Amino acid sequence: MGTIKQGVLGGFSGKVGTVIGASWKGTAYMRGQATHVKNPRTPKQIEQRTKMEFARNFLSQAQEFLNVGLKDVAKHQSPLNYAASQMMRNAITGDYPDYSPVYSKLVWSHGLLTQPIVETVYANYNGIDFLWQDNSGQGNAKADDISMVVVCNAEKKEVRCFMNGFTRATQSTHCEFPEEWVGDHIHVYITMRSADGKLISNSHYCGVFFLE
Repeated sequence: MGTIKQGVLGGFSGKVGTVIGASWKGTAYMRGQATHVKNPRTPKQIEQRTKMEFARNFLSQAQEFLNVGLKDVAKHQSPLNYAASQMMRNAITGDYPDYSPVYSKLVWSHGLLTQPIVETVYANYNGIDFLWQDNSGQGNAKADDISMVVVCNAEKKEVRCFMNGFTRATQSTHCEFPEEWVGDHIHVYITMRSADGKLISNSHYCGVFFLE
């Protein structure tokens, strides 16, 4: 039975007939009850569920980053679910059940803050160094914007996040990796966020590097 909490004009929670009421982040919504499916585990459905599970498991390693990077575009769903749906559409390759990310198409953040202008990226066994131009004053870029980095290990399918790098004015930042990553290929992304955390830039894919 559904429960009306704000009178006849308010939303409701629970089930009324074939309609289900619920809310997400303070927004009330209704959806129809799913119809009965004779075979809910067809090959196509299993493939889609397996692909979604792969996307969620991979991206969940960067959930802290996604919570900041996609908070403004993930409407009526969590940033992780939003990222997984985008990855499903644009950034997965392979056949069931062996999937891999399309690293160049992964999106870790999306926003209106001006991106950094990356000049050079150095990667070796000591870690990775970014050098960029100080484009403070271009658009809404400010000197105290903070760099954030995502690194994906292609061989190990591992993801590492670095949430608090140096500022835009510093023009560089450094990230270190586990020793066992030496000999692997890594895909690298950088983002800027404002010092007050209100603005975020689009993530920038810097390319793939071999750690030696």
